[in-house]
Amino acid sequence: MATISHHVSATASLGELIPRDGILDPDELEQLAHDIFDSPEIWEPLVRVDPYQRRYELIYEDESIDAWVLSWMPGQGTGFHDHYISGVGICCAAT
Repeated sequence: MATISHHVSATASLGELIPRDGILDPDELEQLAHDIFDSPEIWEPLVRVDPYQRRYELIYEDESIDAWVLSWMPGQGTGFHDHYISGVGICCAAT
């Protein structure tokens, strides 16, 4: 599967942050989330302030991983949902 780019500079930069091909373990996912946080040039242009709904932008996707910039405002949520067998790394950039 080819990489899908929704933001060319983000995809180019993120590819350098992924530690290896294949499925990442929880520690690697956490580190990747922190590495993305430490590279605001990747995610800051994709933050969307929308008082009416949660917003999200895909910044990287391949056969093993996808990375998103999620913009949630006070009072917004996702409701209950399940990621099935997926692992997740999360880093909160602002509150």
